[in-house]
Amino acid sequence: NPKKVRPNTYAIDKTEIEPYLKQPERLFTEVGVRPQTKNGEPTGAYILTGMKSDAFLRKIGLRDGDVILKVNGQNPMNLMSIISNPNIHDIHVEYQRGGRMQRLHLTLQE
Repeated sequence: NPKKVRPNTYAIDKTEIEPYLKQPERLFTEVGVRPQTKNGEPTGAYILTGMKSDAFLRKIGLRDGDVILKVNGQNPMNLMSIISNPNIHDIHVEYQRGGRMQRLHLTLQE
């Protein structure tokens, strides 16, 4: 399980995300994701919905209704290509909760 090392900072064994790299669709069996829109247009952000109680994203502090804005400075839909990079050691997630900007830092450990 991810280990909370500081507020909004978790250490994760890389083997914990391997199942999601091998089968990315598995993540979407644990949580719904829908595009955020403003005036009927997509903003590029995604809202988490219907998250299961044992979902991986819940274990790292995310909740239903959180709006994922960026992952390592990129569009959240690039998540799988970001985390599948074998040289990646850190993942930074920018999100909004209740209208307030939040940051989440994940350190991947071998």
